[in-house]
Amino acid sequence: MKKIILFVILAFLLASCDESGDKKKTVSNNTPAVDSTKIKELELKEKELNLKEKELQQEKEMAEKNKELTDKEKELAEKEQQLKDRQNGTIPPQTSRNRSNYNGIPGKYPEGSERNLTLNDIAGKTKWQLKIMRNEIYARHGYIFQSSDLKNYFNKQPWYYPGYNDVTNMLSDIEKSNVNMIKSYE
Repeated sequence: MKKIILFVILAFLLASCDESGDKKKTVSNNTPAVDSTKIKELELKEKELNLKEKELQQEKEMAEKNKELTDKEKELAEKEQQLKDRQNGTIPPQTSRNRSNYNGIPGKYPEGSERNLTLNDIAGKTKWQLKIMRNEIYARHGYIFQSSDLKNYFNKQPWYYPGYNDVTNMLSDIEKSNVNMIKSYE
């Protein structure tokens, strides 16, 4: 880019030298030569262009570094917030929160949120397993458990995000039906 600009300036100066006879000198084979002052002007303009190009490059590098710093500051702030949330008991201290095993639904008993349960789904389960199966439906919607046994259990689940005291309106018809069915066998 700067070579093109330099070439255009040089061509302009050569053309202006051809028009004004007093600025033109001739060499031995009658070829016009450019004044040494014009050459110095061109050299100065080239240096100026180089400096501007360096300044632009430095500004670009500074902008990239500032963006990196801003991104790192945001990441650090998020990590600090997660740590505070964990200390307050809002988020359990697990690292992976995306585990699921049934059509993307997390938990040991994801079918409770996906389809109507059958007697085969419930048969042979202990009272504790049925309690977990039923409450897992609420946990997937972020229900905040009050009982210590359920709170302890679900806080250890990497997919559990407590956030609501009541999730009844969030339950699907299938989930409501399954909760009632499990309750009747608990």
